[in-house]
Amino acid sequence: MKPLRFGVCDHATFWMFTVYAAGSVIVPVVLPDVAQSLGFPLQSGGMGAAGALHAIRSAAMVLAMLSCGFLAARFGIKNNLVPASLLMSCAIAGIIAAPGYGVLMVLMFCAGLGEGIIEALATPAVEQLHYDEEPGRYVNFTHGFWSVGVVLATLGSGLLLKYHFSWKYALLLIACCGMVPAVLYLWRSNQRARLEVKQQQNSGEVWRNWLAVLKNPGFWLFFTAIFFAGGGEWSLTFWLASFLRLEHGASSFTGGAATALFASGMIVGRMFAGMRVRQHDLPKLLLINAVCATCLGIWVPFIHQIWLLLVLAFILGILIGPFWPSIQSVCVDKIKLDSTSIYILLSCAGIPGCGVFTWLQGMLGDIKAIGLSKSFLLMPLSTLIMTGSLIAACKIAGKAKCGSDT
Repeated sequence: MKPLRFGVCDHATFWMFTVYAAGSVIVPVVLPDVAQSLGFPLQSGGMGAAGALHAIRSAAMVLAMLSCGFLAARFGIKNNLVPASLLMSCAIAGIIAAPGYGVLMVLMFCAGLGEGIIEALATPAVEQLHYDEEPGRYVNFTHGFWSVGVVLATLGSGLLLKYHFSWKYALLLIACCGMVPAVLYLWRSNQRARLEVKQQQNSGEVWRNWLAVLKNPGFWLFFTAIFFAGGGEWSLTFWLASFLRLEHGASSFTGGAATALFASGMIVGRMFAGMRVRQHDLPKLLLINAVCATCLGIWVPFIHQIWLLLVLAFILGILIGPFWPSIQSVCVDKIKLDSTSIYILLSCAGIPGCGVFTWLQGMLGDIKAIGLSKSFLLMPLSTLIMTGSLIAACKIAGKAKCGSDT
């Protein structure tokens, strides 16, 4: 197996995924403190309002992603990713000065617009940089830096809160780091030329590519799979820290460490898949991990020892980590249609999955008969449905059979 080779634009994408993840997860990690500051404390029925923050961010991301096919065709991938990174960073910085919940919602919406462009085009950028190699390996490895961002944000913010620093310092640092990928993408390099190539398509051709993808029945099974993959991942990413703090009396640092352990497991899972799993073996990896995650995820609400929850979070991270990038790569591999259109449309399923499950879990957490603890059963439910969708997708998507070379 050939070793992975990286250039300047690869490192820019690593930075972008890291900052994108840190900006996405920092609000969930410091959520009890932000809620108290802005007047919607979680203990007093504010969980639904907290879940709505991610829902509005997800809605903005979908709106941005739906425009990305046309933006990429008109301006090229690089010329979209640079302003997206700057917009995301400015919105995160603005949260520091938010006077109330309403302004916070607006800023989350603006951050979501930038993040939506990143979500839609960063993965096609990786494929465009490495289209002549095994792109699935590079996609998995690069997505591992999403989890690096989660680890840095959770541990860093947990330490700041532990030593009584304001949550605002964490947001300021993330906003500053968001400028780095923009600089690296503008750095003159051989790789940059690949990302500056504009797709020679007009709006009609973009629409035709989308319609061809949408008419493929196998695509809708992958679409369903990634919706529930996103929901399962964010059930833990968004609510795990608050769950330990509110239900188990853990410190802010322990809550952040739990999310960091989950993300560390995702780093292991994704980078292992990138370095050791061949393209044609990704469907097998997905199915095995999905079954295991379903069986283990059922136990989250019923474990009361914090140390055991931390171990379980790490293991679940290893299993869940490869879901998102591998589903995208397998779908592109099995459905021989325009890859950029497939990546964008799949993200338009995964991001709403994150938002819907986050909001639904918060709503269930406000119901006394269920509570935040039992709402975590949504996670194994999501992976169970994802498993069924993947099995069906592998049977009918294209002519290739699950696990065979294409």
